[in-house]
Amino acid sequence: MQGQHAAHVPDGNMRTAVTDLGLTWKAIHEARQLRDAEAANPGVIRRTLDARLADGQEPTKAAVRV
Repeated sequence: MQGQHAAHVPDGNMRTAVTDLGLTWKAIHEARQLRDAEAANPGVIRRTLDARLADGQEPTKAAVRV
């Protein structure tokens, strides 16, 4: 299946590898956002999770979304 990313993915090689690993393009996008946030402000994810734990809240994935 050719989508909007076809021009950026030669021969669809990456598309196959991503699905073989059980990843989605959305998951990759979210991981890159977290990576970039951490690079811009080192420790931001740890501080966010520690603050939630200190407040008695659950440390969820949604809490660290950018």
